[in-house]
Amino acid sequence: MNDNEIIQSAYARILDELFSDYFSALAGAGGDAATEAHALADFRKGVALARQARQQALAAVGGP
Repeated sequence: MNDNEIIQSAYARILDELFSDYFSALAGAGGDAATEAHALADFRKGVALARQARQQALAAVGGP
């Protein structure tokens, strides 16, 4: 596995974890709109940070 593949794989694992956390938060929200909105905001922040980290890591190793 090369550096780019490792970074992409790590990114996929992070997204999997973020989605799992988001799903759990929605399931536990019991239909409460405020709790669901908070869970969505956390998910979006996590995805944005994961994308930023992936882009910076790929740039650091000369990836696409």
